[in-house]
Amino acid sequence: MKALQETLDKAEQAVVLLEQEIATKSTSYQQSKEDFENYQKEIHTYQLKLTGILERADSLSREKLQTEQSIESAATQKQRLTQEVAGHVENIAAQKQKIASFEEKMTASLGSYETQEQSNADLKNKHEKLGEAIREIEANLKIVRKKKEEVQNNVNDVRVSLSEIAVKMENLQNQTHEIYEKSLLDCIAEIQNDENAFELTSENISGYREQRETLKSKVQRFGNVNLAAIDEIEELKERFEFLTTQQQDLEKSLATLMDAIKTINKTTKEKFEVTYNEVNERFQKIFPRLFRGGKARLTMTDPENILETGIDIFAQPPGKKLQNMNLLSGGEKALTAISLLFAIFEYKAPPFCVLDEVDAPLDDANVLRYVAMVKEMSEKTQFIVITHNKGSMQMANNLYGVTMEEPGVSRTVSVRLDQENVHTQETIFEAKSVA
Repeated sequence: MKALQETLDKAEQAVVLLEQEIATKSTSYQQSKEDFENYQKEIHTYQLKLTGILERADSLSREKLQTEQSIESAATQKQRLTQEVAGHVENIAAQKQKIASFEEKMTASLGSYETQEQSNADLKNKHEKLGEAIREIEANLKIVRKKKEEVQNNVNDVRVSLSEIAVKMENLQNQTHEIYEKSLLDCIAEIQNDENAFELTSENISGYREQRETLKSKVQRFGNVNLAAIDEIEELKERFEFLTTQQQDLEKSLATLMDAIKTINKTTKEKFEVTYNEVNERFQKIFPRLFRGGKARLTMTDPENILETGIDIFAQPPGKKLQNMNLLSGGEKALTAISLLFAIFEYKAPPFCVLDEVDAPLDDANVLRYVAMVKEMSEKTQFIVITHNKGSMQMANNLYGVTMEEPGVSRTVSVRLDQENVHTQETIFEAKSVA
């Protein structure tokens, strides 16, 4: 029995120990579980970072591949450019030998160009002088009109003053005449009716006194009489005559200016009509040549007022309806503008013309027709053409280009094209930086 009790005690102690161990293990398990979850979160974070790093590595690999391809392409292009430069260098010697003859021809061309430029400058000066004369005449006309208005106002004022003074003088004279005439008639009547009128008695003396007082009161009612009114009238008459003469002079000057303006306007209208008709006729012929069909025309916005009118351009490319130029496409607008420009040149050719990338919106077929027209016009006009189009370059007699193979160093290359040879000349410029 005692042995069983000891065994039972030991068993209970063992149970207590097991329970303590279970509690300890449970706490440790919970801590381990939390640590495991934290580890899983850290692993997930590292996996995300690893994914980003791998993607970045792939991107860098692709960039590296593209960079290598670009380097290879640049190397190939550099090799090609080096070969081209070598080819140009081979032609330098031949080009230098012919520079002298080219300069002689250029000197002759410059002499002709200067003559044409001087003629153009003379025409421009005449046009500017004519414009200045018109503006001066218009300014003088305004001044004359203003002076005429002032003189007219002064004349009107003088006329009003003269009328007022004349009325006052007439009223004054009438009143004075009536008073003195009436007084004289009264006295004569009294003398004729009374044979003893000149006998001074106390009665007639009293009557004369009353009559005298009556006349005094009538004179006082006239108020202050301006005795200098006659002189003022003479001065106003002289002023009126002076202003009238000045008005007549201004009217003559105004008539002269109006005649000059009419003459200038008439000449301007005649020259404008001739130029407009000639350019319009040529425009209607050149437009179908550049478009291979279609039609176009110029129209005045106000034909009744030629000096103030604008000009509209109507164009009908092949296969389209007639419409205003603003409704055309970019290439059609450019070709229409070129047609009008060449129509003006055909009517009156200038010494030179600069065309800055006018062929940019044109396709290859239109470029060929544009180039042919420029070549035709170059017989009378020297063209300076800025272009990136190879078709336009092929028709040139001389080409000028600028390249920059190294930073800060630009090189101009001039090429003279003719039927037999191609001559090249180059010049190197080193760019200098200023600190």
